[in-house]
Amino acid sequence: MSEPAIGVIVVAYNSEGYLPALMQSMGEAEDVDIEVRLIDNGSDDHSRDWIEKYVSTDALPKHIWPTGFGFEENTGFTHAVNSGLKYFLANHPDMEYFALVNPDVILCEEWLSKQVAIFTREPRCGIITCRQVRGSEIIHGGGEILEDPRPLYEQVEQEIVPGVWAEQNELVCYSRARHRRGHLIDDAWNVTERVPWGTFACALLRREMVEDIGLLDEAYFNYSSDIEYCSRAWQHGWEVWYTGEVTVYHHVGASEATGGPELVQRKIEDLRRFAQEEPRWPDLSERT
Repeated sequence: MSEPAIGVIVVAYNSEGYLPALMQSMGEAEDVDIEVRLIDNGSDDHSRDWIEKYVSTDALPKHIWPTGFGFEENTGFTHAVNSGLKYFLANHPDMEYFALVNPDVILCEEWLSKQVAIFTREPRCGIITCRQVRGSEIIHGGGEILEDPRPLYEQVEQEIVPGVWAEQNELVCYSRARHRRGHLIDDAWNVTERVPWGTFACALLRREMVEDIGLLDEAYFNYSSDIEYCSRAWQHGWEVWYTGEVTVYHHVGASEATGGPELVQRKIEDLRRFAQEEPRWPDLSERT
């Protein structure tokens, strides 16, 4: 087997129930040579055991090189992604692209090659994200920046009376960043275009850009580091693209659901931090 062309980073946290389907889809969707860095981020379930078994088996597609790594505690999505980027940067000097994929994603046919074609065509493209669906709903069709901030709510557990807890919506912050959402029957989501930002639940990064602007900002534990990174890319002259030519299925929030109140609070802190530090965004209407 030749040197892998692309490094794929999968950060797992209590993801034992999703990893088999992800890796099966990864093996069936492409025949591009890839190294998959499976990182267990301090899971409480058997995710680490599953990863160790997977990377040691001989019955894998010939184009997939798996390596595994584990942290003793949950260090946060951002830190774990950075550890994967550091690994590929140090060990594969000729690897041009890195992919970030959440464990609760199911990949589609040619998910890599169709996006790499955009990198080839657009030399200043540093980040590509794709259409993500759940059922017939498009839950991410690229990120957008609203003209005016809107309230952002999060469900949190609150003690209503002593000993009685209930989930309530809490106003987290006011934010201009939003996922574009819609329905699969709407052809408007089939476009390939520049966008302000995209989610890193499934994204490709160009190595040259990573070496230019650095790693993700670990001040963000789990959330908003992708939006901040996209804004930083624009500030350094790199572009962020979205393509509807690639559609992946995303369960959404699988790890968060098992993380408990502490992870919810960390999410709220991340969202508030970005709302307070939100940078200026490019006017894409002025770009050709």
